[in-house]
Parts: sequence; structure tokens; C-alpha cells
Amino acid sequence: SSGLKGLDAMLAGGFRRASCILVSGNSGTGKTTVVSTFAQAACRRSERVLCLNFEESKEALIAGMLSAGIDLRPSVRARRLLIQTALPESMGSDGHLIRALETINNFKPDHLILDAVSACLRMGSEQAAFDFMMRLISVVKDRGITALLTNQINGQADSDEELSGIGFSSVVDAVVQLRFVETEGEVTRQVFIVKSRGSGHSN
Repeated sequence: SSGLKGLDAMLAGGFRRASCILVSGNSGTGKTTVVSTFAQAACRRSERVLCLNFEESKEALIAGMLSAGIDLRPSVRARRLLIQTALPESMGSDGHLIRALETINNFKPDHLILDAVSACLRMGSEQAAFDFMMRLISVVKDRGITALLTNQINGQADSDEELSGIGFSSVVDAVVQLRFVETEGEVTRQVFIVKSRGSGHSN
């Protein structure tokens, strides 16, 4: 389960276990809220979630989600949710990868959340970000870990490549796109299932 009944219905039951899911959209569309809802639901099922956050501190993430009604603190206290934060510029992509793999080995998560792919570009170059993502996704797929990745896009993206940002869409099993739509002077949010490889989904 994604933790959201409406999204589960669109996905014909939820995310496929051990798949790689990309949640993509403009700033403010709710990407972190969607993956945090998933994390909370998984922890309530006594599953373990590792969150690699390159956007904000652990305290800022927890405080921000409280405003959306998502309290991650019980999951952190129960040691089912581990939030690991770092500035992308703090080390090279190899350093970030080694740190992530060590944490995966020690924590043994059922699921991994990475927020955000777009921030990984600040590790040095687009190639460095691509190599980091491909190697990380390869490891989690081999270990049967479900991966949820967020990616911030600017403007309108119409293809998998544009949605992933750094060209790794071939390893992504499902794409959830979040969009702003303005109608009659009011901004609303829309959710699209762009693809869901290996399972049925709503058009």
C-alpha cells in the first residue's frame, strides 16, 4: 500500500514490492508528502524504511510533514524509520554511495526513499549523479528493497527521460507524476500514473 487509498486504487492495489518508483513533479506538488505517507504506512506494518534526504535536515522534514498531518516521530523512535541527511556538496558521489550502502547493510531496510534525484546533480556533475543513482538502484533491486525516488522538475515534462531528470528511466518500474493545474483562478493538484511496469494501473 502507498498509504493513500485513492493512489492504491489507481495502482490496482499499490506499489509492486521490490520495484523502483519515481514520484516526479514541480516544487510544491506534494512529492515529499507522498513518500512520507508511504513511509508511515510501511512502518505501521512493522517494515523498515531508510530515507536518504539531500534536500533538508531530519528536523525540518519531520516538522514539515506535521503540517500535512503525518507524524514520523513514532516511527523514528521505534527504529523502523531511519532518516539520513547530507548536503550533496558535502562529499563526492562515491562517498555518498559508500555511506548509503553501509547504512543499508547495517539497517537492512525493506524500503528506501531518496529525496531528491534532482539534488544529486549537486554531487559534482550529471554523470556523477547518474552513476550514483544507477549503482544505488542496482543494489536495492538485488536485495529486494522497494525504492521510492522523488525528482523535482521545472515546467512541463512529457517523457520518462524528462521526468527522471538524469536519464535513468529505464530502471524505473513506475512513474507517479504530480502536477499543478489552474482552473478559474484556483490551483489544484493532479496525480497521473505515467507507467506501472508489471501491474495494472489507471489511465
